[in-house]
Amino acid sequence: MGLHFTFTAMLNKLLNWQSLTICTLFLLSLINYFYLEQLLILKINFLIFGVIFVYLFIWKNSFQWLIFLLLYLIGFSLYYYLAIGSLAIWITILLFVLVVGGLTFILVQPIITKFSSQFFYSFLILIVNLQIFLALVPWPVNMQSKSVILLSVIYFCWGLLNLKIEDKLNWQGVLPYLLTTFIIITAIISTVSWVEY
Repeated sequence: MGLHFTFTAMLNKLLNWQSLTICTLFLLSLINYFYLEQLLILKINFLIFGVIFVYLFIWKNSFQWLIFLLLYLIGFSLYYYLAIGSLAIWITILLFVLVVGGLTFILVQPIITKFSSQFFYSFLILIVNLQIFLALVPWPVNMQSKSVILLSVIYFCWGLLNLKIEDKLNWQGVLPYLLTTFIIITAIISTVSWVEY
């Protein structure tokens, strides 16, 4: 069980407009990251990763890496703007709902036929991750750490959804997602500096 075939069912049924939406969001997020980030080496690294992941997405039908990098960039940007007071909290929540809720619906819509079920799963995942997003706001850790924690929780929720769709929602299927999320969060909490940034 690994990232290679996580969300396989979702990937195989992505529509052209959905793929275009994901690429457009990623491009805008990357441009915004370049504007916020001061270190040139980090800009170069993210540009290289971005090019590689776009290549994998378009020519190798492997989209999860691009999605995860996109979510990291969005989380970083929202936490950054909140920290410097450039965005009101309600605007930040609205942007989070539009992006994370929209991406979740894009992944759910092609593989679940009933609209009520599409809305239910998208809304459920959105509410859980919005709670995590807001809970992390007052934490005295840097934006990068908050973004990685948020990303790991989104990964876990989407993994559960994927298992549910493939009728594999059992402890054997859940355990790899749970362990991955637990290890990432534990590593960050135990290594970050708990001071005001």
